[in-house]
Amino acid sequence: MEKKYYIPTLDGWRALAILGVIACHAGTAAFINAPNIHSFFSLGSYGVQIFFSISGFLITKRLLEEESIENKISLKNFYIRRFFRILPAAWFFLIVIYILQLTGILFVDVKSWVASIFFYKNYIQDNTWYLSHFWSLAIEEQFYLILPLVIILTPSINRKWVTFFLFFIISVFFDRLHISKHFAGLVAGSFLAILFTDKKILNAIIKNYNLKLWFLLVLLMILGIANKIHMSNFCISWVITLVVIGTVINPDNFIGRILELKILKTIGKYSFSLYLWQQLFCISDFPKLDLGPVQKMPANILLTFLMALISYHLIERPFIKLSHKISPPVNPGKN
Repeated sequence: MEKKYYIPTLDGWRALAILGVIACHAGTAAFINAPNIHSFFSLGSYGVQIFFSISGFLITKRLLEEESIENKISLKNFYIRRFFRILPAAWFFLIVIYILQLTGILFVDVKSWVASIFFYKNYIQDNTWYLSHFWSLAIEEQFYLILPLVIILTPSINRKWVTFFLFFIISVFFDRLHISKHFAGLVAGSFLAILFTDKKILNAIIKNYNLKLWFLLVLLMILGIANKIHMSNFCISWVITLVVIGTVINPDNFIGRILELKILKTIGKYSFSLYLWQQLFCISDFPKLDLGPVQKMPANILLTFLMALISYHLIERPFIKLSHKISPPVNPGKN
């Protein structure tokens, strides 16, 4: 697999992931009295798993490319870029929620506020809807703290197995404690990025990973998610990751062309801001609509996209550009 700093199929997957999350939240509320449709839309929650698989793969790939080019990894530059990538847009969302709370429109308890601001939301249980999605941001931030240190401290010859066993233990630990059933997606994506640095292994995978195998994994993924066959969360995470990354190593087929459609790449570009703002407008099985009609379809969908556009162009994109000026990446890309 050649060094591609921008991988268009990943934006396509991001689009499918965020559309799944929005469908899960808005759809389950809209069809609460239709159990079969309600159950179908609830499967969209696995969109978060797709985000994790992409993040684990892409961040690890970039760190390894930096190490290959510079013979080192700059922790300072890495954390600066992660800070500007995630926190400004997240804090903008939190500020708006806080203003709405000050005006008495909605309520978020103190425990949820503190856990969201300091990114340990995955460790607490609460019923606060509007910040509940910060559990996934917490998982990612914790992963970003661990990953570069593991890569730096592990000799490259042993890295893939040390990383696999370390993150395997962590993901099982998280799963057993019900902290996160999705952490394994980050592990799987990261492990595959490390595994692909071995050219022999990568070439063998490219040679043997054809469309038939891809569709078989897709079928397995669907059956596992729909509980038609028994699969642990860990196994489902790995299957989803293999499906996603399969389109990265073999993008030149009709699946890759679908994922690279302009509409999907555009939605994928706004996926992080969409993920933040859908939580305010798309209420899942929530008994009270604090914002009234704007939390019902189609207004909730339109406002989600509107706020995502504002957030991306006024907050997210400018701060990403600023981070690249402060800490220029050795492997720039739009992913």
